[in-house]
Amino acid sequence: LLLLSFLFCRFDVCFLLTNHRSCSDLRSNMSDASAPMAIKEVLTVVQRFQELFDQTRYKEAAELAAESPQWILRTPDTIAKFRNVHVQAGQTAPLLQYFATLLTKGKLNANESLELAFLVVNQNKKNLLENWLEEDKLECSDELGDLVKTVDNDLALKIYIKAGTTPDVVKAFAERKEFGKIPIYSRQAPPPQQHQVFVNFRGEQLRNNFVSHLVEALKRNEINVFIDNQELRGEDISILLKRIEDSRIALVVFSTRYTESRWCLREAAKIKDCVEQGTLKVLPIFYKVTTSNVKQLKGEFGDHFRDREWEYRFDKPKVERWKEALAFISGKLGLTFDERRYCNLSP
Repeated sequence: LLLLSFLFCRFDVCFLLTNHRSCSDLRSNMSDASAPMAIKEVLTVVQRFQELFDQTRYKEAAELAAESPQWILRTPDTIAKFRNVHVQAGQTAPLLQYFATLLTKGKLNANESLELAFLVVNQNKKNLLENWLEEDKLECSDELGDLVKTVDNDLALKIYIKAGTTPDVVKAFAERKEFGKIPIYSRQAPPPQQHQVFVNFRGEQLRNNFVSHLVEALKRNEINVFIDNQELRGEDISILLKRIEDSRIALVVFSTRYTESRWCLREAAKIKDCVEQGTLKVLPIFYKVTTSNVKQLKGEFGDHFRDREWEYRFDKPKVERWKEALAFISGKLGLTFDERRYCNLSP
């Protein structure tokens, strides 16, 4: 899985997302003679990292991860590996070694910033956070602000402002009863950034592995991505549907569990509508499912769809709309990932 996000960058999918090049151009890049060498390089790095980790050479593993090509090892999975190492009394935690190494290389990404802040907050060393923010070592986000707010409201406000999360900034001013600053900030705040890419997928396991690597790869290429970070509750998904309307491209990640989710199916129908209206491009990604499984509703993918079909047996127009959306999206030029051949064009 660590290889997959590199393949997205290497095979110019990111460029496709922003430039919508022709299929022939994409195919020519896929056959670039330099690609096998690049893949070999990444495989070597990943294997070497695992070897160092297995040998408990954590400092060397941290150095390798910090300088890995395309930051292929700078992921939540790597953080989890260092975090889960058992530490004996008196020893420096490998996770702290990892973050110390990253800080010498430059700015942390959002996941790294949040994890490090969690450690620092628990150790009551918020002064370190202040220093890192001054040095621009942390990627500010609303999640980071929420965490820091548990120990320091003023510092949290600085993070919200730096992250540009206007609702959090306004709420913070209101809590401080500084109502006069709200209209001033609102006039100065940049308009909400339109998302270039909306990622449609199903499953926590997919979110924490393949999708997280994909999103990191896109962000490294300065592509603005929207991904639903929390499972929805209730029946109102109007916010997500609006996000689709506001995006330029939709990535639909088909997996065996995709059709378990009526949210995914409703999003797929919305994506189809926007594509037909000419306001959105779509790129299907077939992750451990075949194109025929999706088009013809076969295998586990089809079994889950029939469960939804039975659940909505009294709303046949809705079910037909979902079927049409699946057939429509799966018929577009996309990418297939499996465990034998990492990446192939489809159909």
